[in-house]
Amino acid sequence: MDIRNKYGLLDRTEVIAIENKAELDKEVYKTMERALKNPLAQSFRVEQDHPKVYNPDYNYVTYLKFYFMSQAVKSGFCQNMCAWMDFGYNKGGHFYTNVEDFDYL
Repeated sequence: MDIRNKYGLLDRTEVIAIENKAELDKEVYKTMERALKNPLAQSFRVEQDHPKVYNPDYNYVTYLKFYFMSQAVKSGFCQNMCAWMDFGYNKGGHFYTNVEDFDYL
């Protein structure tokens, strides 16, 4: 909210709190949790320190992207265009170096 406020977008920001995200699809969450803790699966991980290879919450939220976008449309938060942008999409500014690329509402 601080970042949105810094850019004058606080009035265009809606936060929807979900008490327990694991409850949205318990079976999938448990399956991801079990798979990520499996020692055999762990031995084949290339990026050992990346959340996608060890954190079930990271993978579960990624899995729920389309659910959240669908809910945003059904709730009337998106009318013309919806997009999901991961916070780590730019890997520290290495790929998108021109700040004007994202200078729009």
